Amino acid sequence: MGIKILIVDNQPKVYQGLKRVLWTQKPDWDLCYAENGQKALELIDEQKFDVIVSDIKMPVMNGSELLNHVYTKHPDIIRIVLSGQCDQDSAFKLVSTTHLFLAKPCDHKTFTDFIERAMKNKLILNNPDIIKIINGIQNIPSMPYTYLKLNHILEQKNVNVNTIVGIISNDVALAAKILQMVNSAFFSLNWRVTNLNQAIHVLGIDTLKMLVLSYGLIQKFEVKQIGKFSTDILWQENINVAFLAKELAIKCNESEDIVEEVFVSSLLLKIGILLLAQNYYLKFEEALKLAIERSSILIDVEKDLYACSHAEIGAYLLSIWGLPSEIVETVALHMNPRCEDSKTSNILKYAHYASSFIGASSKLIPNPHAQLKTDFIEFMKIEKKINDFDILSTDFLKNKMVA
Repeated sequence: MGIKILIVDNQPKVYQGLKRVLWTQKPDWDLCYAENGQKALELIDEQKFDVIVSDIKMPVMNGSELLNHVYTKHPDIIRIVLSGQCDQDSAFKLVSTTHLFLAKPCDHKTFTDFIERAMKNKLILNNPDIIKIINGIQNIPSMPYTYLKLNHILEQKNVNVNTIVGIISNDVALAAKILQMVNSAFFSLNWRVTNLNQAIHVLGIDTLKMLVLSYGLIQKFEVKQIGKFSTDILWQENINVAFLAKELAIKCNESEDIVEEVFVSSLLLKIGILLLAQNYYLKFEEALKLAIERSSILIDVEKDLYACSHAEIGAYLLSIWGLPSEIVETVALHMNPRCEDSKTSNILKYAHYASSFIGASSKLIPNPHAQLKTDFIEFMKIEKKINDFDILSTDFLKNKMVA
């Protein structure tokens, strides 16, 4: 797979070091070099690049200015910061224009793995119409600020809960949503949670992180009014899918790691809808109307209209964030769930079932034909579990859905 990468650094040895390593490991990768941001922009105007890797502190034009230009003029290029002088506060300021931060000296495996994952999923969308849509998206977001800040804090030892509360408290809408979530019927608490300290103890750190990521994405998008479409309803339905899928995985005695990956994947299944609703709202509005008129599944109408689906677009976004391949593939395949990889298939069965079950009663996208794929049930050999899944999910629908 030929990948064209532009390295921007006023220290040529960084480029030379990467090129020396990649020459033996990835001989088909094409590396180019620019000593400053101005030179980089000239090269980008002349040539087509898949990835740009930039330092921050450089003469003529610093990395922040450069990546902002690339973000605005060439949003399809994957943007990476590689710097030994970029502290966390500086990095957070770049969050809207950067997909990944790497520190010098760079771990070459981390570098190559990230790029391979991103490009692999770009190739999954190997259709000119799909690539055209993705390349035309003017706002491919990076990780939400609050999530990055929280993630950084949680990497430290002996983190005080008050520190976490302080971060979340700076985002009033997020704090309110977390309290709403904890007080929903899903947790079946005998008391009402009224502060974030209590909420964090109830949710647990891993679940909290994913809720912060999910709601942070919702807040990023300024979607025009499209019928009854609502980012808030979308978030609520995603939450219900994620918690149902997680509960099913727990009931099936899956490992803790699998349970968390099921939750994360299911929470992010519809992220591609946000990208379409914001950047292609006229086409997306047409897709919604046609799905209702035809009583069709939205993903089928999307493919008729613009040759791709929100599932594939969402998977691409998650891949350039560097999320694990199992999660990316689950998002990509959740509406057509057939996968030879055993771990992904295991996660996929819970995500697909929960998405189908909740989708059948969706307030956002009427979908009377939401159903499990029969061939998938046979493929996964879960026929005997479906009845138990139905009983548990019906109870969830009646008593534990987030309103």
